Amino acid sequence: MANSSQNARIVLSPDLVPRISPQAAIEYFDEKTLILNMRLRSVAELNVKHSWALKHVDGQSNLAQMAQAYATVFAISDEQAWIEVHGIFADLLEADLVRSTYSSSKGNNMDTTRYIVNPDVNLREEDEDGALLYNPDTDRVQLLNPTGLHIWKLCAQGRTMEELIASLQADFDEVPADAVATDVEEFVTHMTDSGFLGMLQLS
Repeated sequence: MANSSQNARIVLSPDLVPRISPQAAIEYFDEKTLILNMRLRSVAELNVKHSWALKHVDGQSNLAQMAQAYATVFAISDEQAWIEVHGIFADLLEADLVRSTYSSSKGNNMDTTRYIVNPDVNLREEDEDGALLYNPDTDRVQLLNPTGLHIWKLCAQGRTMEELIASLQADFDEVPADAVATDVEEFVTHMTDSGFLGMLQLS
């Protein structure tokens, strides 16, 4: 697995709920855990702490809850537990071994999660073709079409998912609202999981 320090600038919200990626196949053994990334056709051996975290991905527990349990199991402070859990899941997200879901803005609860750009990412606009992003922390490149660039610029202002969707719906009113919402959510999820965007949880 990647070193957690490489992902230190990826901002993960305590409310983020991880789930196992459909690209991951996991085998647990007595003394080690092997995980296969079927998309990349690569196998990684997880250490004890990464393995513990992966075993506790249930699709319901968020990172804050997992950090509390982690602190108890490994007998460390809550602060240190959050740092380690944050780093572990930054690793797993970067490797596409887990995916993430977020607090929904649907229903009566107001979504206070704002999506923000990773300040270390370099942006190069390509005229009408969109833009090119480069993340020096992960040596990763991301191509953006004009719509993706529009979302990126909105995130540079710190917008909620609801605000992002509303803006795109206003710009593309000929596209069904459900399709716009799905496309925006999938794009933002991918960009967050890969470290180009982060999340800021407001109280």
